[in-house]
Amino acid sequence: MHNHDLGLFLYLVKASEARMRVIMPSAQRANSALAQLNHRMKRMLRADDFQLPKDYFPSPTNIQAKEHRNVMQVAPFLYDGIDNEMVELYAMCVWGRR
Repeated sequence: MHNHDLGLFLYLVKASEARMRVIMPSAQRANSALAQLNHRMKRMLRADDFQLPKDYFPSPTNIQAKEHRNVMQVAPFLYDGIDNEMVELYAMCVWGRR
């Protein structure tokens, strides 16, 4: 994994947290949206070698590069139905297209 890809993705994660706090009228709704992202990640079906961290949002620290890469692959699906603009941004970041 390239450092600039990981840096861009981590910037997107932090920016999406800030965006949640702006578009959601209360801090409680923003926190529940972030909790919903973590819950969706926990419920995702995965292969044996496809590891996802338990609590990634809002602070992705102490995570291995392999787990970051796996989160990058599923991030557009996590935001589906919560924030469509973030789905498009994550899709462009991960897959390089709209």
